[in-house]
Amino acid sequence: MNAQTNDRWRITAPLETHWQPATCREVDCTHWLQGWTTVVPDPSPQAEYIRHDSGRRFIEKKNDEGTVTFSFYQGQTCFREHKRKFDDKLENFIHRGWDQGRQLMEPTQWTDGMNEATETFRKKRREG
Repeated sequence: MNAQTNDRWRITAPLETHWQPATCREVDCTHWLQGWTTVVPDPSPQAEYIRHDSGRRFIEKKNDEGTVTFSFYQGQTCFREHKRKFDDKLENFIHRGWDQGRQLMEPTQWTDGMNEATETFRKKRREG
């Protein structure tokens, strides 16, 4: 096996360094834009939380199966935890070569290197 075939090219944007908490409005959450429904057992801690502690507006409909459907109005925060990418953070462009450690590269350098390695690999493969 030659060095070119074992190279690893990756682009990463780790949650802990490239992402931050965001609101429904900031991420154009469809629940925030259109409203949503949630079905939970009734009675249950989830149903009690929605009724008494969630602070959200909803219409409640009890179902025959022992569940309750909560229909939430648009324009309010949903129950998800949203994240959005930091505006000023570029992804990490990483190359790990056969005989080298991990290299953090500039995007154009990474693209050129990966294209060159791919073309070299293709040539060797065609030659057999």
